Amino acid sequence: MLPEHPLCVQIGGTLSLLFQSAKGDVGIALTDPQKFFELGKGSTPDEDALPEVDMFAREFNYIRSIAAQADRYSQAVLDAYLRGRTTVNYGSRGLPAQLGMIARLISGGLKSKVYLCYLGGFDTHVQQQEADDVTKGVHPALLEQLANGVAQFMQDALQQGFAHRVVGITISEFGRRPYENGSRGTDHGAAGVQFVFGDGQSIRSSRFGTEPNLEQLDSNGDLIYQNDYRRLYADILLKWFDVTPEDTAAILGDRIAPLNVIKRRVTTSVLPEDADHSALTVVPHPVVSGADEVRVMLRRLASVHLELYNVRGQFISELYRGLLPEVQAVSSCLCSAVGRTYFSSAALMRSSRQRLPSRGKPRKERIECIVVSMAVDA
Repeated sequence: MLPEHPLCVQIGGTLSLLFQSAKGDVGIALTDPQKFFELGKGSTPDEDALPEVDMFAREFNYIRSIAAQADRYSQAVLDAYLRGRTTVNYGSRGLPAQLGMIARLISGGLKSKVYLCYLGGFDTHVQQQEADDVTKGVHPALLEQLANGVAQFMQDALQQGFAHRVVGITISEFGRRPYENGSRGTDHGAAGVQFVFGDGQSIRSSRFGTEPNLEQLDSNGDLIYQNDYRRLYADILLKWFDVTPEDTAAILGDRIAPLNVIKRRVTTSVLPEDADHSALTVVPHPVVSGADEVRVMLRRLASVHLELYNVRGQFISELYRGLLPEVQAVSSCLCSAVGRTYFSSAALMRSSRQRLPSRGKPRKERIECIVVSMAVDA
């Protein structure tokens, strides 16, 4: 059964690989809603569906249902566009204009879950910035267009009352190298930056990670990334779309701790340093070099699932799963733990001490930083 409205909508271009799956396309691409309507209008075959008595009938009915859905989608997109409105002037070109069309479709009631738009030109091998003024040039101009488009979109969303229903992220295929290549540009690199935008009800405004160290590079001379990019995807899947942890792991190919930039869900992960609402007591906190034990204390009876992730959000091991009786807590030995650890939980419990059962020999690899993701059920 196909959804009532397109699941995903791309503004401009041919359909991205992001919207293609083993079961077929999961989205549509359009530039002009009126032309998209004219393209899809009349797609439904005149013939009625056949009794599904053989392979031919089943295939015919499937193709007929896809054609009929294309007809309905083109009408739904046009109806939403005509009903919708914008409250700011996005202009007629570039990323702002694309975001303006998305705002109008959302305003008009289109129920699509994901929208995609493009801003090209970041492959700056030459003349990335002006030699005598680094605030001018190709890259600064692109960032200005991005900033203006996002600011206009969020202003429009706030004024129309749908800001709490949208979260936006930036994605890129690759980062840039940390040094100039001799042509006032940079070549393809490894680590990069992502922006998340939304209103205060939906996201935590903070910087997740530290400033990049331009003197500490990997063996290829690239920046060392701090967070697995899948942590942000895990955040959106788990907390925005309410995808199960099992399905999220299947989609991402691994068990990944969410970054915790999205506020929706109470399952815990890394919190920004200014978080003051943690319901757990953690000793020591932050974890420092040489610490051999972390003690996690709650404040009421709860069923606890305690997992250990590395600083990049990748799963290491399960520490504990089960009911913690009242006036007890969980602690676990950790080897060579260095850096900071952040914990939070939606459930509370009185605190005491209880050592976990041994999980085998201590791990020999260095754990640069630990992150505990903890799901608590009352």
